Amino acid sequence: MEPQKFELKTQVVDKGRSSLSLPETPHMRISLKYLESGGEEGLHSHTYEDQTYLVLDGEATFYDEKDVPTVVRRGEGILMPAGCQYRFRKTGDTSAVVLRIGGTSATGWEHYLDGSGEPLAIDYSRVTWAYKDEQFWTLD
Repeated sequence: MEPQKFELKTQVVDKGRSSLSLPETPHMRISLKYLESGGEEGLHSHTYEDQTYLVLDGEATFYDEKDVPTVVRRGEGILMPAGCQYRFRKTGDTSAVVLRIGGTSATGWEHYLDGSGEPLAIDYSRVTWAYKDEQFWTLD
């Protein structure tokens, strides 16, 4: 496998959220999330994947299984160890941009579980967004 260079750049949305997949390997997944509203609002966990979320712009609030909030602002991050249950959403007055880096020992996505421990089923038909024409967010 060869090194994979990538850019922290994503198209701006004026409603909802987007998630741009960046290069990955069998044991690491990276994505750049642009949140105008919402986030990953269903309680879930990743049995074999530690995930780090770095807030590059704006603010996001992460909630544990007891709904205890942790506010993460621009320049801050949060580590979600494998197996912990959480959800998050954009908070604050501006859009949020979040870089997600996940390291796993699993292959595939079957270790993504919902709040009750069942395999996570994501209904993308419920996720809505609208891109702003030719407007992009980049790390300044």
